[in-house]
Amino acid sequence: MNLLESIKARQLEERKKRSKSITANVDDVAIIILTVLLGDLEKHSIQHQQATTDKDVVMLIRRLLKINAENKKIYGDRRDWDMCGELDHEREILVSFLPKQLSKDDVADAVIAAIVETGAAVPKEMGKVMGLLKRKYNASIDMQLASDLTKTALELSEKHKNANV
Repeated sequence: MNLLESIKARQLEERKKRSKSITANVDDVAIIILTVLLGDLEKHSIQHQQATTDKDVVMLIRRLLKINAENKKIYGDRRDWDMCGELDHEREILVSFLPKQLSKDDVADAVIAAIVETGAAVPKEMGKVMGLLKRKYNASIDMQLASDLTKTALELSEKHKNANV
């Protein structure tokens, strides 16, 4: 089952709960956020005149997560803790559809392996490393963390190289 099918199935499950009973354990937040996500996916599919891929789904989920984080900051500044709680719940639902993220140690290992594989030795070659990481790990790697680790490793490599000259 691809991501789009999983999202549709979850939304249908929640809507069935809603139709069976008003007092049932219904997750209205899930129904709303999944409906918004499915609408965005449909719009994306129409605009690009192609079927929605898992990559598209991940991209749109990440966009919704960014909006969610911005909204949470706004509501947090206003001390609207109820809305912050709903936004946290929305985030949990959205994150549940993302591929499992690599741990920090796994990202560090992947960065080292990519540096070795590409032969990168200076910060100017960072693009090679990041390109390889993106191709290999796509949505399962925190690219910001990978970028920071790659930059640090290549800067240290360059300093070490210059110290030995």
